[in-house]
Amino acid sequence: MAERQARIEREAADQQQAAEERQKANEHQAALQRQAAQEQQEALEQQAARDQQEALEQQKAQEQQAAQEQAAPANQDIVHGTLGGRNAAMPPTPFGDRDARRERHPDYHRGPMISRDPRLNQKTEQPLSETENESPWQRSVRGTHREHEHDEETH
Repeated sequence: MAERQARIEREAADQQQAAEERQKANEHQAALQRQAAQEQQEALEQQAARDQQEALEQQKAQEQQAAQEQAAPANQDIVHGTLGGRNAAMPPTPFGDRDARRERHPDYHRGPMISRDPRLNQKTEQPLSETENESPWQRSVRGTHREHEHDEETH
């Protein structure tokens, strides 16, 4: 019986020791979690402070840029320094292109080939001869107009 009593006491002591070890491990784990949570909280606070500082710097930069943009139109001449060239920033007139001395694109309402064809040009009084109208490419392929006539006579 003494052995049984000794064994029961050992098991009880082992269980109590295991319970104490578990409790110490739990306390240690809880301390580590508290420390990690505290470090994380400090990191979040530091990040929030950095974000706030960046937001202030960005706001100041935007205010400076807005002030420069407001000052820029006062200094800029609308005639010079535009992408479209000279007078590109001038407001359009009510007449558009019709207030100029001549049309910017004459015969814009006609087709591009008809408006450029010298035989159909209404402003010339006499039509051009076929030799004057012949393209340089056709001359290089067929030869000059006189040679072409000479070839037709021999055939």
